[in-house]
Amino acid sequence: MRGNAKLRFAVLLLFATPILVAQSAPPEIVGRWVAQNLSKGGIGSIWEFKRDGTLRMAPGAIVDVPYTLDGDKLIHPPSTTLPSAKPQVMKIRIDGDTLYRSEDAPNAPEEKFVRLKPAKPGDPPIVGTWKASVPKLAPGKGDPALQQAARNTTYTYTRDGMLKLRVPFVFMNGTFNSAARTFVINHNGKLIKGNFRIEEGKLYLTQPDGHTDDVYIRDDFE
Repeated sequence: MRGNAKLRFAVLLLFATPILVAQSAPPEIVGRWVAQNLSKGGIGSIWEFKRDGTLRMAPGAIVDVPYTLDGDKLIHPPSTTLPSAKPQVMKIRIDGDTLYRSEDAPNAPEEKFVRLKPAKPGDPPIVGTWKASVPKLAPGKGDPALQQAARNTTYTYTRDGMLKLRVPFVFMNGTFNSAARTFVINHNGKLIKGNFRIEEGKLYLTQPDGHTDDVYIRDDFE
């Protein structure tokens, strides 16, 4: 009898193991996504799905700007298309996981940034995701929403020469069910429910009216 009990336990363990592995595997939705179609001002929504089934989303600015490095100079294209426009040049220096940036002018004050996500071995030191140590806030009392956006802002320098500037305004929290493909967001006490699906590497979120989908693309940095 004791031998039969051990055998039954071994069989149960054998069949339970694949189930445990499947449940612990991260769903394909986990990560950060940004709207594929933005407004003329570069405004869209940013969604972050976490492994524990929680999520947060925020409307915000989504801007991709090419960059080049020339010694200690960080160079971006001109901010306008005027004939007199010149490239935007800033001086940088990197000390471990701290980035210092200033205007390319004598005695210009430095901004300090801390690294959030590291680059891979062999990448240039600037590659990775950074956040301002002391964000630039609105003058005086300022608008609380603008101050929050400044604290949320991240700067990701990719290894292929792109700055991905992300400015989430105000985050809203929620949860999602990867099996049912549903999500719920708490918007100022009002629960907004919807569905999602992933097709060909893109995320489709169903609007509350159930008739239209918003399309999102992955925005993770590895």
